[in-house]
Amino acid sequence: MPAILAVEYYCHYLMKKEKREKFERRRVRSSYVSVVVSTSLVLLILGLTGLLVLSADRLSRHIKENFAVGVTLKGNVKAADKEQFIKSMEMEDYVKRVNYVSREDAMETLKEDLGEDFVDFVGENPLSDKIEIFLKADYARSSYIDSVKTIITENEMVSSVDYNKLMIDEINANIRTISLWLVGFAALFLVISVILINNSIRLAIYSKRFTIKTMQLVGATQAFISRPFIVRFMVNGLLSAAIAIAIISGLIYYLYTYLPEYRVVMDFQMIGLLYVGIVLIAGCLTFIGSSFALKKFLGMHAEDLYY
Repeated sequence: MPAILAVEYYCHYLMKKEKREKFERRRVRSSYVSVVVSTSLVLLILGLTGLLVLSADRLSRHIKENFAVGVTLKGNVKAADKEQFIKSMEMEDYVKRVNYVSREDAMETLKEDLGEDFVDFVGENPLSDKIEIFLKADYARSSYIDSVKTIITENEMVSSVDYNKLMIDEINANIRTISLWLVGFAALFLVISVILINNSIRLAIYSKRFTIKTMQLVGATQAFISRPFIVRFMVNGLLSAAIAIAIISGLIYYLYTYLPEYRVVMDFQMIGLLYVGIVLIAGCLTFIGSSFALKKFLGMHAEDLYY
């Protein structure tokens, strides 16, 4: 009889142990899953913020590089001289592209805008040949354009040089303000990302604090204890980065396919660098966060683990 009771007790003990182990495994898995999910969301928000910053920069360059400086030519300029002048402008470092508009083309455009042929009233085409100079984004500012205007005006073929100074000043001022806000927004999200990822890792390691302390008590070194945890969290971080990148790629594909106007601000090289940045941030944050969290629990006394 005592033997039967002992066997029953032992079986009951094994069942309870098995249930406890299953519970512990589920809790560990859930903690790792929560780390992956929370890290993925944080990296996704950080990546979208970075994409917004890159798109805003690309858009600002596009706007600046489509701002034209109009050069009106005199009426007696020969075709060969015009062509040479255009080529000389295209060779300048500050020029993105040059567009030649003949007086005939200008007249046709004006006809379409007015809806009638104004030459019948005037008797002749009063317009002049014009060259539109589009500057590179780095040179599209009024102070530089004024110096370029002075140089171009000295050319004997040029009648006048005109550009909308108020508009370019407003464009630069607005872009500067928006850029500062976006950079500040991105920096804030980076700090939030560090805090959230670090807290998620700490919670996951907290659930294994007794296992860590047990390994330490039986003589395992800190490096031996830390290595599998750090590797596991770095793998989780890379998995989170892959999830975030996949979602961002899906969004980019949607915008590229169904919103063609977004293609203007899309720079795949910069997007590739953004992806690399997401992976590096995920790897670095999980490595640093897990290292510091493990160091904290490795240095705790056994009685402190219950608080």
